[in-house]
Amino acid sequence: MVRQFTAILLQYCKEIDGTYDLFVKYKDNPPIFKGLPSIAGAIQWSRFLFKRIKLPMIKFLSVDQLVQSEQGATAKQRFIEIGTLLKKYEEELFTKWLDSIIKNLPMYLKQSLLIDAEQRPDLFLDSNHVELIHSSPGYRLPLYITKKDINRMPTSIDQSHSIVNKLTLYKEKCHLFQYVFDPVGTKKKIEIKYLINYDPNLKESLTECYYLEKLGFNLPESIIQINLQYSKFEQVSNELRLMLEDYHLTIASLDTIEVSLLQSSIEQIQNSIQPGVSRISFGEIGNLDYINQCKQKLEQFHSILNQIRKISSVIREHLESFRFCIIDPTVPKHDDGNLFTCREYFEFLSMKRHDIGLSLKRRYELIGPLLTKIEALVFGTNTGKHKNMHPFYVYWENEIFSSLVELVIRNLCQFYENIFGTSSLFTVDVILAPPRIKLQPPLEEIMNSIRRSAHAISQLPKHFVRWLHGTCLPCPSTSVHEENLEAPDFTFYNDVRQHPDVASALKPVRSYVSGLVTHLNRILSQLLTYNDLWKSDKQKYT
Repeated sequence: MVRQFTAILLQYCKEIDGTYDLFVKYKDNPPIFKGLPSIAGAIQWSRFLFKRIKLPMIKFLSVDQLVQSEQGATAKQRFIEIGTLLKKYEEELFTKWLDSIIKNLPMYLKQSLLIDAEQRPDLFLDSNHVELIHSSPGYRLPLYITKKDINRMPTSIDQSHSIVNKLTLYKEKCHLFQYVFDPVGTKKKIEIKYLINYDPNLKESLTECYYLEKLGFNLPESIIQINLQYSKFEQVSNELRLMLEDYHLTIASLDTIEVSLLQSSIEQIQNSIQPGVSRISFGEIGNLDYINQCKQKLEQFHSILNQIRKISSVIREHLESFRFCIIDPTVPKHDDGNLFTCREYFEFLSMKRHDIGLSLKRRYELIGPLLTKIEALVFGTNTGKHKNMHPFYVYWENEIFSSLVELVIRNLCQFYENIFGTSSLFTVDVILAPPRIKLQPPLEEIMNSIRRSAHAISQLPKHFVRWLHGTCLPCPSTSVHEENLEAPDFTFYNDVRQHPDVASALKPVRSYVSGLVTHLNRILSQLLTYNDLWKSDKQKYT
């Protein structure tokens, strides 16, 4: 029996030595359970080692023969030495961490809520890594400053190499992207202007407090009070993230003209956010009120922006009606199904075009008041000539010009297709006037009607009076008292007519008409082959 006890104690001593070897090998970089902070994880690991040698010793103490033997005394002494070493390791870790946290925690709480990214370009990687963000699942804007995983840093009892010093002296290396893609799928670059300055050391320190308190350590009352606010800090961090995501995505969604129009509103939002960069910290009481004020500013901005976009969509609908309007109706016919004569057809076209032109003119006249409504939303005035609206007026005037150019070109192409196509549009009388065959109306009159009708399409922009410079107010009509002078034309007509695409669309009229004349003359020449027949019939019946 004594021999068996001796063998058991020898094996136990070997296990103690093995535990000591593990401690010496991994004490600077202990294996830590997932989710545990570095200090609490290291202490938990040391207690696990102590538990491995403690449980057998408790059983040995219940057997007097084991403890009273020489080998038992040796094992007990070895157990006490290793246990004391582990306890000292644990206490030194806690003491050094506590000294550091008492010194640094108030400093963390005094840091501002946000960082102005424009003033900290060192926080960003280069743009070669931009696309990595968009491809990641569960994508969120990278608004937090982050650092390397300090859980895997060496832990040492030595003062010069202790984890406490490494935490204190550690310089954060932030891995962020200054430009990322819109997660909605537009792949539009989003510039990150503000970052959440939720110090990872603060978050980790509060996590350490939670786990160390669960491990039975007594923390100072001041640390406990700060630790009780951990949920508040997390709430502030989450609210900041939501607010900044809203800000960055909203600003990124603006096009150039919206930015110029809403520049003053954007500056107001940035002014409301700025205190979070300069003076409001995580430790202050009113930081949630500050976030709510920023959210209110953003909500007001959203309200104005949505109304502007709604009005802009109405204006675009009007312009789309210009672009896709076909002014020439289908082939007109009399009630009995017969086609119009040549004169009737072109008179009908002129009348219909005039009616459609007036309808488009009424739509155009609605655009100015809509822009004045936007002015009232943004600047609180309804003059139609606010100086900050000048780029907005210019933008929409260019859009109107483009739509009128497309209106003219589209209808010229449609007119050519109708006139020079294969479908019959109107009737022409063929009259025998020996020795010739004539058309009624004459061929020259038909050709002139076609030319005039084509050029009338290019005159559609005469219905649209341009705005005064820097306003959305129509130019007033001016009267000229001298007979030799013409009244100035303030419509879009001259600008549209000089557009290269419109000019090139009008050029084919002459060649098309010449081709039509040649074709008609060929048909009339074929009819002249029956000239003898007409003469004999005439002599027979006279």
